[in-house]
Amino acid sequence: MPDIATVSLDGVAQVVGPVQLNMTFGRHSISVPGIIQVDNSTRLRFASWKWIGSQTPIGFDALTVTVYVRLGMTLKITAVYTTQYRLVLLAQYGEPIGQGWYDEGSSANISLTSEAVSMSGMLGTLAAKWSFKGWFEGASLVTASINSTIAMDRPRTLAARWEPDYTTTVTILAVPALATTAVATVHLSRRKRTPAKSKRVFSKQSHVEYLARLEELHSSGRISARIYSDMKDEYLRK
Repeated sequence: MPDIATVSLDGVAQVVGPVQLNMTFGRHSISVPGIIQVDNSTRLRFASWKWIGSQTPIGFDALTVTVYVRLGMTLKITAVYTTQYRLVLLAQYGEPIGQGWYDEGSSANISLTSEAVSMSGMLGTLAAKWSFKGWFEGASLVTASINSTIAMDRPRTLAARWEPDYTTTVTILAVPALATTAVATVHLSRRKRTPAKSKRVFSKQSHVEYLARLEELHSSGRISARIYSDMKDEYLRK
């Protein structure tokens, strides 16, 4: 029995930890707590009773064992506990699934409701998004899979990390530039068969990166709403 458990005899709490009880002749009940909190991330869960002696307990009721004491009888009863560890899942986006308490040595299935989340503001309307990068424990990558199974051999705190994804945004902005290049190529095909390479795709990507940086400065409070609006309007007029 754990040293931090309190045994109760006939409903009366005894000393903490293993205890030797001198009981009178007759029927008695011995009980222990179902959960013993060690700290915020570790606890003990009652599992079963074990006994040594010539007399077998006459009844069990969850956390309580009932014995009948006879003269000269010696009975050793042990409350067996299982160690449990807490799993904490942190996610800025989506809803984490799988956090809670797990028996030592067991496995936990973890997942997240969203693998990609649209960015807020103007970048979101341009299809920019945050994409799931992986589950991290501190600075270490545990798994890059959004659905995974981890070993609960210790208390664990995993955080979902995200990275910006402008791929769709750049593609959308690049379409008009490609169309313009195609038209120019048709008109010049009689004089020059090799079409000129479009530079507007790259300028569009720089355009997205500039707006993303501007959005970041505004969201973090490093520039005011007025400066943000003026800088964006001035840039879009170019």
